[in-house]
Amino acid sequence: MNNFINYLIKFVIIAFGIVIFFNIFELDMPDTTRRVIGVIVFLFGVYRIVLFRSKQSQYRFEVNKGEEDDEDE
Repeated sequence: MNNFINYLIKFVIIAFGIVIFFNIFELDMPDTTRRVIGVIVFLFGVYRIVLFRSKQSQYRFEVNKGEEDDEDE
C-alpha cells in the first residue's frame, strides 16, 4: 500500500506538470514561463520516480546481501 501511495503522488506531480505545460487550466502568466515551469515540474516527478526505484532496488540488494551473509556464518 505504501508503494502505491508513493507512485500515485509521483504520477500526480507528473500530471500536474503536463497540465501546466499545456495550459489546461488558464494560468495568468507568459507562455514561456508557464512552459518552463511545466517542464520543471514534469521532470521533477520523473526524477522522483527514478530515485524511488533506485533506492528500492538498493534496499532490496542490501537486505538480500545481509541474508546471504547470515547463511554463510
